Order: sequence, then C-alpha cells, then structure tokens
Amino acid sequence: ELDDIQLQLDDLLTNINNIMGNRYILRLKERGEKMQKALNLFTDIFDQWKECQNNWLYLENIFLSDDIKAQTKNDYADFEKVNKSITGIMASVNKDNKLKKQC
Repeated sequence: ELDDIQLQLDDLLTNINNIMGNRYILRLKERGEKMQKALNLFTDIFDQWKECQNNWLYLENIFLSDDIKAQTKNDYADFEKVNKSITGIMASVNKDNKLKKQC
C-alpha cells in the first residue's frame, strides 16, 4: 500500500512540475505554486514517516528477542511503553482515510 501511495505521489509531482513549466500557467501560477508546495510538504512527511517505520521495525526485532529482554529489563520496559504508543498512533493514522482520499 505504501508503494501505491509513493507511485501516486511521484505521478502527482511529475504532473504539477509539468504544469508549472507550461508558459500558459501565468493566470493560475499562484494556485499552482500552492499545490506544488503542499505536495512537496506531504512528500517530505511521507518519506519521514516511512523512515521512522523502518527504523522502528529494526528496533522492534531487537527488543523482541528473548535474550535482549532478559539482559535489558529496564530498557525493554521503556521500549514497551513507547511501542504501545507508536502502534496506537499508526493504527489511528491507518483508520483515518483522509490520506487515502487525498491521493
């Protein structure tokens, strides 16, 4: 699903860049610049979100190891608290269809 969103973002960025490069855009240039700015911001946030998820998956694999749990009980307890928070945030974002509707 993330790959589909990424493809749609890439297509939208290509389209808006092509439109902004058109010489007939003068009348709508300000509106196009707003759209381009919003799309670039969304793309940056989306990229950071993916990076955060990838890093978290890496940490999750480490902390779910029985050896690590036994060796670092305090750190594991802290990780569990943050993990519950992050999974809750991801679940709420997944339920919110605003992102899907925008793409």
